[in-house]
Amino acid sequence: MVHCDQLPYPAGTGTAMAVSPIRVVIADDHPIIRAGVRTVLEQSEQVVIVGTATNFDEVMDVLATTVMQVLILDLSGMGGTPFTLVTRIRRDYPTVGIVIFSSLVDMAPELIATGVRGYVVKEEMLQELLRAVRAIARGATYFSPIVANYLDQISDIPAQRRLQPNELTVLKLMALGLSTTAIAAQMGINPRTVQNYISLLRRKTGCAQRVQLVDWYRRTYEGATGDVR
Repeated sequence: MVHCDQLPYPAGTGTAMAVSPIRVVIADDHPIIRAGVRTVLEQSEQVVIVGTATNFDEVMDVLATTVMQVLILDLSGMGGTPFTLVTRIRRDYPTVGIVIFSSLVDMAPELIATGVRGYVVKEEMLQELLRAVRAIARGATYFSPIVANYLDQISDIPAQRRLQPNELTVLKLMALGLSTTAIAAQMGINPRTVQNYISLLRRKTGCAQRVQLVDWYRRTYEGATGDVR
């Protein structure tokens, strides 16, 4: 694959054409990870790190005060609900491209449905993160190989057994042992809405009890994907 910085100079110029910098903000709660991301991205002279954030509140503060093209966003340990945050960013800052940078891959379908255009698993940082930033900056999408493989496996699930993103999220959180109230807090929605999703899931799957729904989810989704993480 040929990248922008590998393209030859225009004939007769002898120098590289001026390229606009890619302004990037790194949002991760761990200082070592933030430093590692900075080191990887600054391998390219085109990338400029213009801000960092350690939690979701700081992300919104940086967005309000900083011009950027790409936001690299961790999901874990950031003190908030990622689906609510991503939806808000897409609504209030539609020109900012979001690259999810996480050790987890199972939220990818739902987050992509909310408008995320990049998703990189942390173990692929050295090979894939800079590629993702470049792609998102030019308006494309980019999913690292582990994420792309997961999405392919999900697509192999028969259509009649597929769920809408919010339905799948409710099932995933239910499988983790969360109560209805806790699921609502995690997703940033009303507990009654969660109950409505559960009722709909019962009709779709034919499962009468929560434990049956969890078992159905594990057999249908985790079994189909090999629980890739």
